[in-house]
Amino acid sequence: MEHQKLLMLDSLPVSSKTREKRMKLIHIMTSFIEDMLLDESFYDFETPAIAKISDFEIDVPEEGQQEEDMSNDCGVWVASWMMLHKEENHYNVKMDAITRLRLALDLVIKPYKYHSQRYYKQGIEGALKKMV
Repeated sequence: MEHQKLLMLDSLPVSSKTREKRMKLIHIMTSFIEDMLLDESFYDFETPAIAKISDFEIDVPEEGQQEEDMSNDCGVWVASWMMLHKEENHYNVKMDAITRLRLALDLVIKPYKYHSQRYYKQGIEGALKKMV
């Protein structure tokens, strides 16, 4: 089994003061995710065995964390980071087409987004074309 890491992408700069608190929150989140993954609905398809996420090493990339406090562009920052590191294969992040679509739709579909319904329709149409 390959060494697994939990990659924490956080657009806010991490100071020594906030790092410990964030790491505690990440450990709480890993336990929550493990509990969610116990639900058998996650295994309707050919899904691999349940991962023990709380045992993963936490990797926090240092570069690029520059978002201002109270900013609302963290989703764009995460997507940009993923695109930047896609070709490097250093982090070896694997994502299927459906997860990619969910991420893209989550970034643009919010009640306050003017074109959200149009983006949603185009995203679904594009995904259906790829499945055929």
